[in-house]
Amino acid sequence: SWDAKKTTAAVVFSGITPALLAQQSEQLKDFSDVNMPVQGSVNIDLDADFRPATARFALGAESGTFNAFQLYDAPIGIKDFYVKGRFDARGQQGEIQDLKIDLGGPKVQASGRMTTEGGMHVAAVKATLTDMPMDRVAAYWPPRLTPDPRLWVTTHLSKGIATRATLELEAGYNPSFTDHKVSLRRLGGKIDFKGVRVNYFPPLTAVQDAAGTATYDEKSFHIEASAGKLDDMTVRKSAIHIVDLDKIGKGEHSKIDIAVSLNGPLKTALKVLDGPPLKYPEMLGIKTASVGGKADVDVSFKFPIHKGLTLNEVKVKADAKLRDVELPDIVAGMTLSGGPMDLSVDNDALRVNGAGKLDAVPLQFDWVKNFSKQEAVASKVGAKLSLDAATLLKFGMPKDMAPQGAMPSTISYTVSQDKSASLNLKGDLKMFSFAVPPAGYQKPAGPPGQASMTIHLKDGKAYRISALDVKSGTAAAQGDIDLLPGGGIKKVLMRSLVMGDTNISLQADSLGSEGYDVRVTGRQLDASSAFGGNGQKNTDAEAARPVTPLRLNASVDRLLTGKDRWLDDARINLSRTMWNRLDRLQLEALASGKAVSLQYLPQEGGHSLRFEADNAGQALSVLGISSSIRGGRLTVEGHPRKLGGPRDMAGTATIENFKLNDAPVVAKLLNAMSLTGILSLLSGEGLTFKKARVEFTWTDRGQPGQAQNVRMLKLKDGQTSGASLGLTFEGAIDQWKNVYDLRGTIVPVSDLNKMLSAIPIIGTVLTAGGEGIIAATYTVTGPKDKPEVMVNPLSVLAPGILRKLFFEQ
Repeated sequence: SWDAKKTTAAVVFSGITPALLAQQSEQLKDFSDVNMPVQGSVNIDLDADFRPATARFALGAESGTFNAFQLYDAPIGIKDFYVKGRFDARGQQGEIQDLKIDLGGPKVQASGRMTTEGGMHVAAVKATLTDMPMDRVAAYWPPRLTPDPRLWVTTHLSKGIATRATLELEAGYNPSFTDHKVSLRRLGGKIDFKGVRVNYFPPLTAVQDAAGTATYDEKSFHIEASAGKLDDMTVRKSAIHIVDLDKIGKGEHSKIDIAVSLNGPLKTALKVLDGPPLKYPEMLGIKTASVGGKADVDVSFKFPIHKGLTLNEVKVKADAKLRDVELPDIVAGMTLSGGPMDLSVDNDALRVNGAGKLDAVPLQFDWVKNFSKQEAVASKVGAKLSLDAATLLKFGMPKDMAPQGAMPSTISYTVSQDKSASLNLKGDLKMFSFAVPPAGYQKPAGPPGQASMTIHLKDGKAYRISALDVKSGTAAAQGDIDLLPGGGIKKVLMRSLVMGDTNISLQADSLGSEGYDVRVTGRQLDASSAFGGNGQKNTDAEAARPVTPLRLNASVDRLLTGKDRWLDDARINLSRTMWNRLDRLQLEALASGKAVSLQYLPQEGGHSLRFEADNAGQALSVLGISSSIRGGRLTVEGHPRKLGGPRDMAGTATIENFKLNDAPVVAKLLNAMSLTGILSLLSGEGLTFKKARVEFTWTDRGQPGQAQNVRMLKLKDGQTSGASLGLTFEGAIDQWKNVYDLRGTIVPVSDLNKMLSAIPIIGTVLTAGGEGIIAATYTVTGPKDKPEVMVNPLSVLAPGILRKLFFEQ
């Protein structure tokens, strides 16, 4: 059409390929990769001078490829294309009123406008994309359009579909620039997606079937997901924030912040953290295959986006609520179970705290694992729990210490980088008992007390207990214990051991199957249990019960042997066998200031004995042998018996210049004979004796492997002489059955008796020819604690008895 002011030209065409036109015109070079037959119409308005003023167009194409303005590294395929718009040549402005593109499934609908500013083409576009498979996004997202988020999205999001995506874009393009760089002025939009696989942090396990929305602008890209599955865990929500898109340059990259919230099996959560490159459970020694429980987990990753990313650039943080936990072999072979527990992890450390059970023991705990090798402490657990015997044994307390009961405790378990570990323990001993056998220490349950110690471990095995400090009533012990690889006690060093009336220092070293070598020094050692018996009957079963062999060297100011009994300045050297039998005993001490010496030593053929006391009565009383003798000097000598056992012995015992006082058996004899005067002396100032002597044999049998237990002391030719009384005695004392079988003669005498027997005529009459006088015989039989005494006061002395009584033979 034509009029005076405006002329309109209409062009209808088909089969025109822009790529071919670009070969003919430099101005169309940006369309050289648009290879599709285009059809349509163009209406051009010409002014009065026939110059183009405006144009309107409607174009369409089918089955071609497109790469205008070199947006892509390679042309993209297009199934169907339609565009309608207008162009103002005088204002250098254009408008896309309607753009529709079918990409072979995904569809684009858009509108836009273009202006020219100083040679720069500026385009503003609004577009909507529907049904785009995530696996095809890389092909249609121009590489030079926000390259950092494009890199992350196209390499970490796959499968699924973007159901709807919007784009609002303003960009500039200067065709005169040789690099054809597109400058982004404004960018924004929204993407709805579903069924997407999100590989948040390869090679960690990816989230499947995620659904959500993404929003973006020229500075950032945000993804919010509200569904998904990570193996058998449910993704409650997740968020991906890519920021600093506007700061990309040399040495600078955009940054990503990934946050995922999950719930489900704890095993799966730990498997995620156990994958490379994190491997947190592996560093903790957790075997994820045997883990049980449930977890609510919030995990985040922050790092710059670039191809040369290293693990050191990744900031990891996770927080979790754990329930119904089951972590086998978490420490010392024990299982941590229960909950609730709180877990947090970052690049520096993992922390777990809460409530649970260690095997069957309830506890409150706080566990920290440091990931940096520069930290001296690799991990540390603080806990409050009631430690029972089974738990302490697993932590390394040796069985020899015989723990029983429960000890409410506060513990700190620390593992160093070299895998050595220590368990610091403070506990309440009221309901707990234990022993330190080499030290003779026993803490019974019942009395209140406190204990602290440090158990040292290497490769999970305890090798030392240090800083042992026990206080219970008046008892206290401070020292260290070295342990054997198998868990027994290797060495004990007690710097101070206060136990009842004992106050000593002690060192004990293991001799393997030979027991312990113990050295004791100190102010006072209570050995009462070793003297005077324990009041219990001897049994074959008890004799066959092995004990720990012992070698003891002791040097103490005072050795207690019973109530109100002691030796001063005592030096002891003894050896005890596993059957609780002495093989050696050397004792040097003072009893009421007088020397006591006891030497029981092994020698060829058996053992020898020499016992000397300058105050026999005090020595025998202190040693729990007799409390009826006062003063005197004692000498006992023994030697091995020929053809006897290794402990059989024969010898003599002699006491000189002593008194007998409060002797129950002798009192019964005197009472039976109505010797009231002598009886009064016995219960008063005592009967004086010049000498007592007896021959003895000792038979010792019953060590396991022998037929019968025997501890038999046989006496022969026993005799005494005193101013008021003379005695002979012989027989046996069964130390195993604790019974007497003694007999002898009792003669009431005086200095006059002896004088008369020496007068020739009168002595002959009185002694029946020098060989007899009226006296009595006696027997003592039955249990030691209640013997039966029988006296025959009508007996006649055997010939020569007086000379024997007065040691004149």
